[in-house]
Amino acid sequence: MKKILQKNIVLLFFVGISFHAYSQDLENITKQKPLRISGTIGGNYSSTFTNDTGRAPLPSSYNFNANINFDVFGFSVPLTVVLSNGKFNVVNAFNQFGMSPHYKWLTVHAGYRQITFSEFTLSNQTFLGGGIEAYPGKLRIGAMLGRFAKAVEYDTTLFGKIIPGSYPLEAQYLNGQNYYNRQTSYSRLGYGFKLGYGTKNNFFDLMLFKAFDKKSSLKDTISKNRVLPEENFVVGFNTFQRVTKHFSFDVNAATSIYTYNTSSEDTIPLQFDKTVKNLIETFIKLRSSTQVQAAASADFTAVYPNFSLRAQYKLIQPYYRSMGIAMFLSDLQSIMISPSFSFFKHKIQFTNSFQTQHDNLNRYKIFTTHRNLINSTISVNPNNKFGIDISYSGFNLDQKKNMLKAADSTRLAQQSKTITLMPRLMFVNQNYSDVVSLATSFTNINNKVSVKNPIRTTNFYTTLTNIINLAKSGWSFTAGLNYNAAKSAGIQLISTGGVVGIAKGFYNNRLSISNNTTVLSNRSNNNHIGKTISSDLQMNVELKRRNHFTIGGNYTQSPANGIYNQSDFTLYRLDVGYQYTF
Repeated sequence: MKKILQKNIVLLFFVGISFHAYSQDLENITKQKPLRISGTIGGNYSSTFTNDTGRAPLPSSYNFNANINFDVFGFSVPLTVVLSNGKFNVVNAFNQFGMSPHYKWLTVHAGYRQITFSEFTLSNQTFLGGGIEAYPGKLRIGAMLGRFAKAVEYDTTLFGKIIPGSYPLEAQYLNGQNYYNRQTSYSRLGYGFKLGYGTKNNFFDLMLFKAFDKKSSLKDTISKNRVLPEENFVVGFNTFQRVTKHFSFDVNAATSIYTYNTSSEDTIPLQFDKTVKNLIETFIKLRSSTQVQAAASADFTAVYPNFSLRAQYKLIQPYYRSMGIAMFLSDLQSIMISPSFSFFKHKIQFTNSFQTQHDNLNRYKIFTTHRNLINSTISVNPNNKFGIDISYSGFNLDQKKNMLKAADSTRLAQQSKTITLMPRLMFVNQNYSDVVSLATSFTNINNKVSVKNPIRTTNFYTTLTNIINLAKSGWSFTAGLNYNAAKSAGIQLISTGGVVGIAKGFYNNRLSISNNTTVLSNRSNNNHIGKTISSDLQMNVELKRRNHFTIGGNYTQSPANGIYNQSDFTLYRLDVGYQYTF
């Protein structure tokens, strides 16, 4: 507790320095308007009726959101409030409140916020607390302190209770109903610091992040037996350097020390120098369940008028984790190269991306999985009336065994290739626009769940669409023809049909109504199996350019076909929304 208090005092010291610097920059405050308020307030409600709750598990939901900015003498205070619920009651509501006032180079965060230090330390993780980001001159200062997770105890009163549309981390299904089983968790607290020097184009940052589960936040024995308390300390750096106007590089690296069970007092002599070990243990105690992993990435970019190149190398050791990152891939080594070219004043453009990656960096797995990806596009636009895009996408997955006893029959292998052709004609003048486009795609997938029994899936899709917009009358018309042929595991599915749409704007487009309907006739192995119908209706109303109402509905019907749907599927959906802008 004493150590935490000392580190919090350091955080308050940084905050005090920042506010003191800010207070010296108020000589022109009288020239600012006293108060200006702007933003949006709104909400929406949606309701879904379907015969398959697995494909639409949220039968009804609503949310309220407010994004308000208070400008007080030039000092900006943005405020964000979100309230949402999968069920129409307040008990299970999800709500967040937070603000990030900023003035010139200082930003202060309070409430539910997200602060990003770097890709491998703290990024896109919501916490409840406070923090600052300050950039006075060439100094780069960041600090945060807060709670990343609430304590949740095992509640036997909720076991077996039906809560439609909930999204628990643990779920059980019985007769199509979702039974809630609460997952226990400790209260997770954390703090972090960032200190750097430089500008947006040339800087170097050092950062550290610490988070831990509070053991005393769970009281009952059942909860403690279901989850173990964890602890994490991460230190890293990030640098971006623009060498010339054409060349730049970005290097990001971090080391994470993660303990999976802080209840155990067992310690092991990790291979650290005594001085280094003592320094580490001022932040985290090394235990038998402690793992040390590293991650790094390096980007190089070259940009010229008719040529650009980006190259990236990334290495993430197995089991690399940071409590400051919500989701993350580990056990990965990848190389990516993306060259792009253009000719004839950008009338012909080539965009390419080549990537290779593999896992099993510590050679502990039976198989090493290799992935190769390629994406290439050529875009030709000789004039304003005609253009065409040709794309190729390839993916290859293969596993190589590292142990002689590994069975080849369990080795995974997958290959997929997709070729897309998209020509278009455009006729535009002051009175109307007419766009005719063709989209054709062919995909071939060889999915070898077992090397001896590969499954081949092919899909051919083409659609011809014509969209006409009449500027003066506000009418818009859409018409198209669709053809789709898919084949997999001895099942051949062919769908043919079309799409029609109409839209109309009234009163200078303050009122607009639109409808799009798609009807496809389906055949499976030359047998007619029914029609796929999808139709949506949308109405938008704007009053005095501040009040915006939306109401829409959708109807979808799709028969069982053995490839995409295993059973007949029907869905009705209603959406209502309102937004006020000020």
